[in-house]
Amino acid sequence: MNCPRRKSFSLVLFLLFLSVFISSPTHVQADYASIALLPSTGTIYADYTALSLVVNSGSDEFYGVDVNIAFTGSVVYMESTGASRCSSFVTTGGAGTINVECLSTAHAEGETYSGVVATLYFRSTGTGTSTFTFTSTDPNILTKTGGTYTLSTENNPVPRGGSAGGGLPESGIFDDTRSIIAIGAVLMLVGIFFNQVNQYTVSLLGNISGKVKESKQKREEEKISKRRGKLEKRF
Repeated sequence: MNCPRRKSFSLVLFLLFLSVFISSPTHVQADYASIALLPSTGTIYADYTALSLVVNSGSDEFYGVDVNIAFTGSVVYMESTGASRCSSFVTTGGAGTINVECLSTAHAEGETYSGVVATLYFRSTGTGTSTFTFTSTDPNILTKTGGTYTLSTENNPVPRGGSAGGGLPESGIFDDTRSIIAIGAVLMLVGIFFNQVNQYTVSLLGNISGKVKESKQKREEEKISKRRGKLEKRF
């Protein structure tokens, strides 16, 4: 919740800017094209649900927006964050209502805007359905799209900043430090085993090769001895 002083200052600044902007002879005021809550359907959970407030200024320069939103059912407004386009951003929540003020002063003259103005966080305190409607907008906006949501007493399966459809990723085998240590130990033992097998194989092959050479050498020596004996007999 914002303090009344900050709210009053922001409102005065907003109205002053509007009066100067509208009185400028070089500007022709036009209606913004559209404003919407996204997603327009879904579930509001017991811990939190984020809704995006999206504005399209059409061909008009986007200098800000002052919006009142009403919602029904067992829903409580929690907090909000403003987009970078909002030089000044103020929200005020009440029982079944929320006011959003975004003032843009740092943009180039004539610059339009189409995108997120604010991210609004709500939570449910019961079950049923809730309908969100735009009760007023300044400046006038041609198309206003609210939303209808199912209320749940369960927590949101998607953490803040997570991806849709899943909450935190399921813990895999490589997400557990103990599993990593165990796998490392097994791989080390396997490496030692194969190293021992390799050494034994090399040693065995070396012994076989040595015996083959020894046997071959013995046969050669026997041949030489027989030839020598034959020669000695001749003499």
